[in-house]
Amino acid sequence: MTRVCGLILLIFLRLPLANADTVSSLNIFFTDEWGPTPFNSAGHPDGYADCGPASLLMAVTYLGLLEPFTSATAESDIRNVRNLTRGQPTPMSGPTYAPMMIQGGTALGAKVMSIKASSASVLAAIHAGALVLLAGDPRTSWGFQLDLQKKYLHHYGAPGPIPPPTNGLSDVDHFGHWVIAFGISPTNQIYIGDPLSTIGVIEVTASAIDQYFAEWPIMTGALAISK
Repeated sequence: MTRVCGLILLIFLRLPLANADTVSSLNIFFTDEWGPTPFNSAGHPDGYADCGPASLLMAVTYLGLLEPFTSATAESDIRNVRNLTRGQPTPMSGPTYAPMMIQGGTALGAKVMSIKASSASVLAAIHAGALVLLAGDPRTSWGFQLDLQKKYLHHYGAPGPIPPPTNGLSDVDHFGHWVIAFGISPTNQIYIGDPLSTIGVIEVTASAIDQYFAEWPIMTGALAISK
């Protein structure tokens, strides 16, 4: 299924200890932006562009600002968070930009601020106990590999390096995206909750985060978020 999504990736840590969580414990807070998957039992009633609201839902639930969701309630909770990012009811999904994420996060009781889009800044924010919203393009960082393994909701069109479109519009092979990283694993990788992953939280290297930023620079940004 081809999809188009708004910007950003979300990284956060509940505790100052970087290895306080595991993939299994973090999957309690994971959802996909559409389904049906083990993490979201719905189909795609509102479209295919809810990566921002889905990532924000994971963050605020982990922070304790919202009640825990289930696979059965995830879609309605994503819709409610999407409404907060827009400040009004939204029957269909669409691209979500940094000001909208700030608006939604603030409405949910979080504090949000801009940081530099680099793995070094991401790691610094994690070690400081903050959450971080990150915008990027997952194609060559982990998306294409997960798709080849049939573990990704998005399906790419062509193999190998492909430049992003010059007009700034998404296509099958490049799109702005939100994901969430929950902290640092015992092997010094970063826990990522990509709402297109059908296997839940994954672990990626710091260099993969930098590649996520570099893949399509105009789609790149970072926001630290805390309770």
